[in-house]
This record gives sequence, C-alpha cells and structure tokens, in this order.
Amino acid sequence: EPISARQPALRPHVHKQPEKTTRVRTVLNEKQLHTLRTCYNANPRPDALMKEQLVEMTGLSPRVIRVWFQNKRCKDKKRSILMKQLQQQQPNDKT
Repeated sequence: EPISARQPALRPHVHKQPEKTTRVRTVLNEKQLHTLRTCYNANPRPDALMKEQLVEMTGLSPRVIRVWFQNKRCKDKKRSILMKQLQQQQPNDKT
C-alpha cells in the first residue's frame, strides 16, 4: 500500500516542465483602453456577442477582454467598499 500511495505524488513532476510556457503581459494602448472603458460604462457585464465585437474592434484576444472586465469589476467593487468605509468613518472623526 505505501508504494501505490507514493506513485501519484511522483507522476505530476514527470512531464510538466517542457509544456509550461510563460505568458507575456498584454499592454493596452490608449484606443483599446478607451474602447473597453466606454463599453464598461455602458455595461459592466457584456454578453458573448459584445465581447466578440470588442475582440474585432481592439484586436485583443477573447481571454484578454474577459480578464480585463473581471479585473475592472473587481477594482470597482473594492473602490466602492472603500468609499463606503470612508463615509462611515467621517462622522465619527468629527465628534
């Protein structure tokens, strides 16, 4: 039994290294950012069709579009939570 327990732990290391490639960070230009922000302001959760149109308009991959919207929603959510916390603290500071 100890041998069979060891085998699965060894297997993941065998063929993993050659197929691992590092992904280059995508840098967006002003026009791409403007397009994404404009779309986000109109609808923070675009459907598949809108995302496909953004792919064509910006020349970015569908993955980059999807991740950009996820990150933007997350940033906005964090920012709104922070603003609420600051607003709640302000009346307490004045007293």
